[in-house]
Amino acid sequence: MIAAGLTDWRWCNELTAPLPARYEISVISRYTTKYQSDSVAANVWLRRIMQKIYRVKMPLHAIGSDDTARSWAAEYHRVRYTTAKNTTVLIDELAARYQWLKAYAEKAGFVAPYSEAKEISRHQLQLAVNKLDCEKWWQRQAKTTAARCREYIAIALGLVNARAEPYISREALTVWKKNQEQAAAFLAENWIGLETETGSGFADMEAITLAEASAAGTANPEIRRLEMMARIRGIEEAAKAAGMVGVFLTWTAPSAYHYNSGKRWNGCDPRDTQRYLANQWKKCRAELSEQEITFSGLRVVEPHNDETPHWHLLIFVKPEQKAAFLALCRRYAMQHDSTEAGAEQHRFKVEEIDPQKGSAVGYVAKYISKSINGAKCENLKDDDTGEALTDTAEKCRAWASVWGIRQFQFVGVPSVTIWRELRRIREPLTCEQTEAIRAAADNGQFCNFIQLMGGLGAKRKDYPLTTIKQATLSPAGTLKEKIAGLLVG
Repeated sequence: MIAAGLTDWRWCNELTAPLPARYEISVISRYTTKYQSDSVAANVWLRRIMQKIYRVKMPLHAIGSDDTARSWAAEYHRVRYTTAKNTTVLIDELAARYQWLKAYAEKAGFVAPYSEAKEISRHQLQLAVNKLDCEKWWQRQAKTTAARCREYIAIALGLVNARAEPYISREALTVWKKNQEQAAAFLAENWIGLETETGSGFADMEAITLAEASAAGTANPEIRRLEMMARIRGIEEAAKAAGMVGVFLTWTAPSAYHYNSGKRWNGCDPRDTQRYLANQWKKCRAELSEQEITFSGLRVVEPHNDETPHWHLLIFVKPEQKAAFLALCRRYAMQHDSTEAGAEQHRFKVEEIDPQKGSAVGYVAKYISKSINGAKCENLKDDDTGEALTDTAEKCRAWASVWGIRQFQFVGVPSVTIWRELRRIREPLTCEQTEAIRAAADNGQFCNFIQLMGGLGAKRKDYPLTTIKQATLSPAGTLKEKIAGLLVG
């Protein structure tokens, strides 16, 4: 027993040695505690989390902070250019250069732009090569990878839960707040000039800070929340006009994806769980399409107190198709581990929207506010932690930022990009149809906008308006696609 214990201890030290000192100490401490009660379970736990951590191909000593990650990336980028100067590989040809840079990115554990695309146009190749040539791209990738690795260790150590640090670790929240403060300071210290008409035939320039410009758009959390509420209300009105009924769904992953499930935890991080849920939803949507079941609505993603994501969906569907829709959703929600304890009660919940109790907007207002800024919920408490929703909202935003998870997604609804572009246009348009759509957007009438764009469930190719994009050169010297306007027809 003593020999076995010493062997386990050496194995533990070898596995954790590459970690930054504070994480190495924490992991060994937690392993020791677990080992005293169940050596086998402790070994399984350590192997599982270290396998996940070792998938990070950048050196583990570089994950300790954002600064160390950026420094390592800058050096890695410099060495790559030194190698490029001495290599005999012909990297001047665009496609060959992209493949060479892509391989270098994969060696560091980063995903190169368009690496998962089946076909890549020459324009996309140029965009990708310009990004891969930019040192800042490598630093951003390293910073993101390091932040997620640190947060995964916090989850594995049991630091994130309802009793300790719900939704996100204290360290990650502190770093996120610091980044927000730095961004706010940058916006406040920099100015832009706006050209305005004076009425005398001459143009005048008005100087405003980037902070003022940012506060006027959807970067402002309150404007973002109000826009979300307006869109949902418009969808509900359009659905009612089309004779559709609403349902509110909660979709949760199997217990193996939750750290709080104990020994059943499979070691997945929040992005893994989000991919699992998205894949199940993708299969469900494919079968719904085969059966010609049409639906529209909104998906909201938020974390459990241990950071595991779950979905809330507000869906509108035809009354005669509702039963089939719910049956298919339930089948894919319960496809794996359907017999585990609590599956029937927690994995897939359905709530019929009763107009007598209020509008559909009321069913999701709390979740939207909780995921943005907590506005209009000042007196409400979080169900899991008892915290004020205003505090929870900040943590949810930080969680989504760290893990790169999209909090809101509409389905079966016209593009919000077109809506926003139309709202920029202040003067009436000459085309009667286009002007009607612009007026609906300008007046905040999302229901009319939906109907004029083809209605709920309309295909993108059938929209009367589409966006035009053009490539622009950024200050860093990389090409970026930018919305240049709208195309009629």
